Amino acid sequence: MQVSTSSSIRAGRSTDIAKCREIDRATQQQFEAGGYAEVSSSEAIPDRVLERAVRAGRILVAEIDGQVVGWAFLTRSDGELCIGQLAVAPPSQRRGVGTALDPCQQIIATCDAFSRLPYKSRSFL
Repeated sequence: MQVSTSSSIRAGRSTDIAKCREIDRATQQQFEAGGYAEVSSSEAIPDRVLERAVRAGRILVAEIDGQVVGWAFLTRSDGELCIGQLAVAPPSQRRGVGTALDPCQQIIATCDAFSRLPYKSRSFL
């Protein structure tokens, strides 16, 4: 899926995890500055969980000009696919990156194993 002329969504790799963590730190600072400290104090997803998710194809990353600028962690809750995390680097926000990472658009077409997809989105900032 193309986000803009030089953007793309792909499956995450183990080598992307460090950049995903960096993006998380930047977005957590935004939550804190916006008065959502309860969101920013949440624990990070353990690396072992992210590694398993990469192997299972449940990490998506967005790239612009070859650089990871956003990511989504897809997990299951009561057997249903849901977004466990979705973050976009602040300089790349409001450019369609988060929308492109939305599994409603990205996953349903490629993953027959999931028959239902509960989804809620909320903009905090």
